[in-house]
Amino acid sequence: MRLPVEAVNLFQGDAVGNNATVTYRDIFPLGGEGWRKLRLTIHASVTHVDGANPTPHGLFNLIRGIRLHTSKNEDLIITPGLGLFYLNWLLNRVEPRHDAVPTSSIVAHAILDLPLSMNLLGRKEDLCLDSNRYSHIELEIQTGNPEHLYGAGSEGSNTVAITFDMDLIRGKSTFAQSGKPLAVPYIKHLPPWALTRGYMDIESAKDLTLFGFQALVQDMGAQTCYDPAIGRPYSGLPIDAMEDVTFRDNLISWLRNLDPGFFREERAHYAGLNLIDDIAGAGNYGLSGQYPWIFARDGSIYNAYYTGDRSEIRLENNPVALSGTTPQIDMVIFGMRTMRE
Repeated sequence: MRLPVEAVNLFQGDAVGNNATVTYRDIFPLGGEGWRKLRLTIHASVTHVDGANPTPHGLFNLIRGIRLHTSKNEDLIITPGLGLFYLNWLLNRVEPRHDAVPTSSIVAHAILDLPLSMNLLGRKEDLCLDSNRYSHIELEIQTGNPEHLYGAGSEGSNTVAITFDMDLIRGKSTFAQSGKPLAVPYIKHLPPWALTRGYMDIESAKDLTLFGFQALVQDMGAQTCYDPAIGRPYSGLPIDAMEDVTFRDNLISWLRNLDPGFFREERAHYAGLNLIDDIAGAGNYGLSGQYPWIFARDGSIYNAYYTGDRSEIRLENNPVALSGTTPQIDMVIFGMRTMRE
């Protein structure tokens, strides 16, 4: 059932401290509408003192964790802000709106969408969130500090004051039975791993179907790293360093021995007008380091990759170490799970 889409503001200018966790629960109107997305606007009032190098897409790096959870114990989204940034780019086919990390004292802005009904679907109602199913919905956001903008050691001299706005984009299709969703969205960031490890195991479950994944490879020894330790999400410099990429299960190799050139073309398909590729040291690293793949290309949830009948699912790569670099891989998987009673 197709009806007009509407947008409502939930709050504006909510101040959040550095290294803090804020939880929103009572602000969400559960009137039975079908939610398409939540839009988070980040305002960062920065006092810049020292000359530290800004981290790539640093305003999104201020969001260290996002968890969207329902009263039915469904985790819909679990990812850092940069995980959603790259996923937004993939799903919306345009770079999310943001200001560069300021090199002077100024207020900068960035916008993150929390997608609940994904643009790759031909029938958006299949995955919208039926708010009538829940007694509450809870959003938890963890913030960072100036080190996430300007690198290690900058926290003592630079300061950042963070405020949030939030809007809800929804429709009334769910008021009719024909507009009810078939599943709930699922977006999850996996624990980062070193490229030299060579693989990452991916969850297999009878209630889990994947639309795709978005991996980001980073040089952890670069100057703009806020933290060179392997295992800190999205803390390095984007770099095309992952070779011979394979996505397989115990029966089939769905991607087999693909090189960075293959993924440069894949990511160019969703670059919009912001195609900036492989510009190291320019302050905007654009699409570099991104390794995306979408299984569901026909607009249908039935075209996605069902994980439930597989005993092993892995993303694999050539584990050969690169001279002068220590690459790390961050990966977000996205798809849908069966609705819980």
